[in-house]
Amino acid sequence: IGNVLGSSTNAVGPQSSVFGPGLLQSVAQPAIVFTAAESYFLQAEAVLRGYIGGNAQTLFNSGVQSSFTYLGAGSAAGYTSQGNTQTNYGACINDAQRLACIIRQKYLAFNTTTPMEAWADYRRLGLPADLPLSIHPQIDQSPAAIPTRFLYVTNEYQTNSANIPGNIDYHTSKIFWMP
Repeated sequence: IGNVLGSSTNAVGPQSSVFGPGLLQSVAQPAIVFTAAESYFLQAEAVLRGYIGGNAQTLFNSGVQSSFTYLGAGSAAGYTSQGNTQTNYGACINDAQRLACIIRQKYLAFNTTTPMEAWADYRRLGLPADLPLSIHPQIDQSPAAIPTRFLYVTNEYQTNSANIPGNIDYHTSKIFWMP
């Protein structure tokens, strides 16, 4: 059984989504360019690193709330006040934990909406550090399934093969600017 994109008569409704309600809000929704959550999380990280002034915890909480609001999930106050360092910025005792908390919540906010940004953060920082080693860990026990770089397109091999580095492992070979 399939659904016709944009149809109002689909079996599971016009807002059918395998991701659940909230993500696909309508068939006419605008594209996401830059979410409020992303802005708040970037600002929280910048404050934490000393690049700008402000209150990182307030910005972090605003980022989580913006994500909740976008998904129609209500208030994030109970979520961000849990006593753990993965959801509560105030529970973190050092900057490494604070950065990990920001990036984890940024990763969760970007899941399925702007996944390229979450992937860029993972490549940039190695955070969240506890991502599963495999897409299907109960089936596949292979090394990390998250690539560190894009594959070169076939056209690049055909027109610029002299400039493509050899022996690239797309899961482990890092680009020159990666730590």
